[in-house]
Amino acid sequence: LGGVEYAGSSDFAGCLDLQRKISEYCHYKLDECKAMASIPPPEHHGLFLAFSYFWDVLTEFMPSLTPTVAEIAKRAEEVCSTDHVTLKAKHGESYEPKNAEFLKRACHDMSYILFLLGDHLAFPYDVQ
Repeated sequence: LGGVEYAGSSDFAGCLDLQRKISEYCHYKLDECKAMASIPPPEHHGLFLAFSYFWDVLTEFMPSLTPTVAEIAKRAEEVCSTDHVTLKAKHGESYEPKNAEFLKRACHDMSYILFLLGDHLAFPYDVQ
């Protein structure tokens, strides 16, 4: 993307920083990037309804159905710092069991949701 080479890891801070770099590069470049971060954030007043991706990921990794952004950040950091074998032992049967690739993306999924809520949509960290 943009002449930048990416390599995966389970580094939460690095993953979130990568989300921010992609967003900065893709800002308003929908034709080139096709990333959610390239779409201008909507003006929201009050309730925010998320699509199924949020539900699928958060219900697997969050103990509450209405977490704050800060709680998502904490859990994202925990997921990213957990090795794949441990994640698979804990979530392998419940988190998209028919597709093993989903669990490999758990760190990305959690940090991307955090990025969308905290950075892109600018929700305060204490908001559920």
